[in-house]
Order: sequence, then structure tokens, then C-alpha cells
Amino acid sequence: GSGVVELVDQNVAPGEVVKTPTADLNVVIPASLELSCLPHNSWTVLANREVVLKVGILDKEGNKVHLSDNLVIELVVDGTFFQVTSSLTNGTLHTGVPLVPGQTKVSATLVGAGTC
Repeated sequence: GSGVVELVDQNVAPGEVVKTPTADLNVVIPASLELSCLPHNSWTVLANREVVLKVGILDKEGNKVHLSDNLVIELVVDGTFFQVTSSLTNGTLHTGVPLVPGQTKVSATLVGAGTC
């Protein structure tokens, strides 16, 4: 669905004509997840150098979806190659350290939103 969000300014007197900012709000179904390796947006990293793995959500047209606090995303990475040191509760951001040279698979799953 969609709707319009309008900002109401309490400092504007009733009846005063002011152009208030508006924004279109679109409610979409998630279509895919996008994995990024920060800070350089490259999956070629050095052992023992901290990196951040970020999980993003896209709709069917490739638009980024707002990552709310109540998401439940699971990230899976082989602990032999990568040690996760901290993660956001919703599973969208994981800080960690590559441990040894090699190649491993990183995957993420959107479990749901709210209480899952």
C-alpha cells in the first residue's frame, strides 16, 4: 500500500498558510537481501582486520527498504574463517574479524519482523 506523510509544525498558528513538507510512504513486500562488506565494500579482506557485514533488504524493484528494529535476520558464516564479535539485535549489522586466509560462504535469511 501507500500513503502520504505530512509534517505538522506546532510553531505554526492555526489558519497560517505554510507549505508543509510531505513524503510518499510505500509499504512493500521484501523481495531479496543484499550483503555488503564494509568499510571498502569489497569481499576481499585481510586476516585479523575488523570488517562489518551489513544485510540490506530490497523490494522487487530493487529499492532499499528501511531496516526497522523489530526485524529478525539470521547471518551464517563459518567460524573457522570469520569470528563475529558483535551484532545488532535485528541482525542487520555484524562486526567481526577474518581469522585465516581462504574462502567461505556468507548467507543471510530474513526470518520475519516483530516477534518471531
